[in-house]
Amino acid sequence: MISILIPIYNRSVVTLVDRLYDQCLKSGIPFEFLCYDDGSQKSYKEKNRVVGQKMGISYMELSKNLGRAKIRNWLGKNARYDWLIFMDCDSGVDHATYLKRYVESIGKADLVYGGTSYQKKAPAVKKRLHWKYGKKVEAQPISVRQKAGFESFRSNNFMISRESFMQHLFDETIEGYGYEDILMAQEMKLAGRTILHIDNPLVHRGLETQDVFLKKTENAISNLAKMYVEGKIRTRLTSHYEKLMDWGLLPVVKFIDEKVFSSVVRKRLESDDPSILALQWYKLQLFLKAQANM
Repeated sequence: MISILIPIYNRSVVTLVDRLYDQCLKSGIPFEFLCYDDGSQKSYKEKNRVVGQKMGISYMELSKNLGRAKIRNWLGKNARYDWLIFMDCDSGVDHATYLKRYVESIGKADLVYGGTSYQKKAPAVKKRLHWKYGKKVEAQPISVRQKAGFESFRSNNFMISRESFMQHLFDETIEGYGYEDILMAQEMKLAGRTILHIDNPLVHRGLETQDVFLKKTENAISNLAKMYVEGKIRTRLTSHYEKLMDWGLLPVVKFIDEKVFSSVVRKRLESDDPSILALQWYKLQLFLKAQANM
């Protein structure tokens, strides 16, 4: 009935798989796990190989890294069952009814999003920017997600019918990190597909250090700028850009950043108390520079 699909990259998934496997056995429903390692370091491969020893779990190691879109598409194409549950490898299951909540949602929508959560305790300073951003922007309560519909979808934790997935694969031209999930959601919305938000979060345990998080942010904004020019995607950031352009304020914003904010914003992002407002300004500036270079 369900295929649980986990793309792996430089993380141990042993605990995650063990907890989900126990829930599957207790449910009594047909299931399979596909755990594909996407070019991880040797140490992680050695840790994770044990999961493939269990009945119903297919563990595979790829010789090279395919990337976020391609590995997820390959997992979905190789799945046997009609309902696919995708999750990031740095996730944690913190309740015993995770699988049950998804099973109860089968057939209620083409796409079901369970949400995400973050640890309550502040992490080490170097990982605090990612943590603050996750708690404020990504860990939205179900009431907020329901109102936003497809706009609140993320690929870290979702269930989708195999038929829908095969019609709306992740765009494999997107390189690196960022926006492949939002693009898929927008395409599904335009196609008249349905989405259901449920209270079934996974804990995001893979917090990145400031420098890694900002580097991924830069990659994501570069992807967004390219897709925007191609007419593929619209987001809140692109809407802000269009308003500034319509009001003739782009030169003013660029001037303010160059003369006042640029160095201050970067320092604030790398400080002990990083600002999410500074991060939003940083994203806008990255987008403006990307557009100028198109």
